[in-house]
Amino acid sequence: MMSAVLLALFANSAVSAQPTKLPSPPKIDASCAILEDADTGQVLYAKNPGVPRPPASCTKIMTAILLLEHTQPDDIIVASKNAADTGGSSMYLQPGERITAHDLLYGILMLSANDGCVAAAEHIAGSVANFVKMMNEKAAAIGCTNTHFSNCNGLSNVDHYTTAADLALMARYAFQIPEFDEVIQTKYYRIHRSINQQNVFLRNIDHFLWDYPGAIGVKTGFTDAAGWCFVGSATRKGWRLVSVLLNCPNIYHETAELDNWAYNNFKRVLAAKAGAVVGQATVIGGKRRMVSLRLAQPVYVVVPKNSNERISLQVEPDTLKAPVAIGEPAGRVIVQLNGKPVVNEPLTASAAVAKSGSYVAASVSPYALLVLILFGFGILRYGSSITKIVGRRRNRLETRLREFDRFR
Repeated sequence: MMSAVLLALFANSAVSAQPTKLPSPPKIDASCAILEDADTGQVLYAKNPGVPRPPASCTKIMTAILLLEHTQPDDIIVASKNAADTGGSSMYLQPGERITAHDLLYGILMLSANDGCVAAAEHIAGSVANFVKMMNEKAAAIGCTNTHFSNCNGLSNVDHYTTAADLALMARYAFQIPEFDEVIQTKYYRIHRSINQQNVFLRNIDHFLWDYPGAIGVKTGFTDAAGWCFVGSATRKGWRLVSVLLNCPNIYHETAELDNWAYNNFKRVLAAKAGAVVGQATVIGGKRRMVSLRLAQPVYVVVPKNSNERISLQVEPDTLKAPVAIGEPAGRVIVQLNGKPVVNEPLTASAAVAKSGSYVAASVSPYALLVLILFGFGILRYGSSITKIVGRRRNRLETRLREFDRFR
């Protein structure tokens, strides 16, 4: 593998650059909390971010992800009696009621409908148990390291837990799905129902969405075991934040305090442009032995305002095997602040590399190939002489055999 490359981008002094002293963050009473840049996941504040806690209805972020990834908006979902009988917050589904996946998503995220979650789970996986298995597999696939779901809606269970860091990761993943982002920002919505016509006008229960300038949802939650929980997001001048508070006595106030602290004291700067070539990777078995690596998207990093932070890129290329397609994942770049890693972004191959046309050239080392070439020249140079010597010896042997037959 090509050795890592370190590229200094900005520095008043590579030696003397020191972290800027910031005003202290607000006092957060939540048991667990995290504040991140929504695009990169750069952590700006954390309190017990990896400690497992019951997430209450913040669970529904994962349920919504699977609903979006395993249904079409117009798919019809039929509520079972089991779904209709689910307790807690509800959209009051009736047994046999038919509703589109699109409208069910609004009920799950805007009303925190437990019955809607069960209906979605049974439609997608045949049972809640099978759906929960999908939830855990998806959580692991996107990088959650301390999450285990036991139901689809967040009702209390000793085996149902996650962390502030994992919930922020789930939210950031969900933000990449346009339909999810649209629903969490919706304040009012009218759904279409086949039976219950009294509950068709939905009002988002997320007070942060209503009260904080630039708020973009995301999901509230409460149980006696979990306390008040909230995954929140907001944007200001194009910079989006995501936060998580678990077991917090005042979720909306503390979310606003964290966001204000970040917006007042930090700024987001461009570390490298999209398309920038930042390194090379080795290609095995290709017509070219190296390929340049480039950034598929711009790389930003959050720094304190009026800071002297040194920003650098550490390139970690993969070793590729031909054929290589243009745009193929080929490594990652780690953005560092004063030598401390804060952001990871993927790198891609900047060009296609075909397989080498020669098997020997692709599979034999240069030294072994040189030996084979010299051996070949030797055969060509001395082959005719060896043939003549063998022929003369054969003729002498045949002559002696004829003389032996004459004297027998």
